[in-house]
Amino acid sequence: MKKILSKLTLIISGLFLICLTPCRSQKIQDIVSDSINMDGIQRGFTYYEPPLIRSNPDFIMVLHGATMSVDLMRAVTGNGFEKIAKENKDAIVIYPSGFDNFWNDCRKEATYTTKLENMDDIGFFEAIVQKLSIKYNIKENKVFVVGFSNGGHMVYKLAKVRPDRFNGFAVVGANLPTQDNDDCNLGNTPVSMFIANGTSDPINPYFGGEVKAKDGISRGKVLSTEQTLNHWLDLNQGSKIVSEELLHVNDKVEEDNSLAVIYSYVFENRKKISLVKIVNGGHHFNNPGFSDWPNYLGNLNRDVNLPESIMDFFKNLRK
Repeated sequence: MKKILSKLTLIISGLFLICLTPCRSQKIQDIVSDSINMDGIQRGFTYYEPPLIRSNPDFIMVLHGATMSVDLMRAVTGNGFEKIAKENKDAIVIYPSGFDNFWNDCRKEATYTTKLENMDDIGFFEAIVQKLSIKYNIKENKVFVVGFSNGGHMVYKLAKVRPDRFNGFAVVGANLPTQDNDDCNLGNTPVSMFIANGTSDPINPYFGGEVKAKDGISRGKVLSTEQTLNHWLDLNQGSKIVSEELLHVNDKVEEDNSLAVIYSYVFENRKKISLVKIVNGGHHFNNPGFSDWPNYLGNLNRDVNLPESIMDFFKNLRK
């Protein structure tokens, strides 16, 4: 991983390190860069196309955090989604790029340009799916979306306003905004939702409160992780729970002073809700392929492999 990062120019900006690399307009080792014109603005995205991919592959859309680039998001996830897609040959992994590296999520108090200008990120995602569906002659497939931090908040927005367009949702490092900080309709459609949060996250407070990035600018208040979990569980109240599971993740790295517990609920309507509670965990997209996180993001749990857990979650929704 250090070899990969050594090829990138890194600067500190806002919440995360931002990777600056030359723009790519062609296929490089199964990675393709492309763009779509949205209201006169050229919006870029990158996608991974596994060799010998099967027909009608699913789409896995991965949304980066605030100030992050696509290259950095690929790096901090340890390229985990791509590795699994390559092994199974059944999915294309898509990395959209946020306008100025931000997403227009539901938080009223967010002050970045994409929010203030009300950029149509949802339309952007739908245009990507349409373009790739035409390219690969896909008549029917499933679309899943996962996001980290600001990208996670964007996933919550998609689950509220486009619940029928995506087959599954996964959020890392984010809680739902409080009602007075939420400019989206609450939404009342049951969805399948995966959540992973650290109890010692310095950016996204596990027990609720104000979200502040390293730049000191407030993004307003959020609910606790428990309240966030209960919101998605409550949407399934009309359906009976057919399976409820508590799983303790194997503490393979004891020196990280962190444990993880997974709560899973499966409903009669085939919706699934999962929470990965990372005890004493910080603001990370945990995986075995990347560990060079800035110290200010908190304690790093090294037992959890979130790309693997999320892809397993999505796989069960395909059935």
